Amino acid sequence: MIRFICILFVLFLFVFNCNPVNPSQSDNYVQLDTTSGNILAKIGDTFEIRILNESSDGGYWWYVTTEFDSTIACLVTFKTEPSSDAVGAPTYEIWLYNAIKQGNDTLRLKLYRSWDSMNIIATKSFNLTVQP
Repeated sequence: MIRFICILFVLFLFVFNCNPVNPSQSDNYVQLDTTSGNILAKIGDTFEIRILNESSDGGYWWYVTTEFDSTIACLVTFKTEPSSDAVGAPTYEIWLYNAIKQGNDTLRLKLYRSWDSMNIIATKSFNLTVQP
């Protein structure tokens, strides 16, 4: 299953020709408050969604649902960071996107274990608006 997801991700990057961006080197990096649920970006902006996952030690991870229109914003990278050095500390899950086309969509995420995708314990939604 993980191999399949990795292959899909690589194919996605090739199809939409998204190049990794280092936020510190980008003039169009947008720092967002992802607690509001609204994301406003301009074409060419790079934006980050950062969620504190307090259940990662139990095998729960956030997954982006497939309904998202990837022609509006392209996933550049996904990474995780520990919130502290403590054992069992929550983990930040971080998605970095490039805004590539004007439009609106809702990015929906679900929190579940990879082997138990029918048992969703939380959801989050972000309303994305990309302007020219």
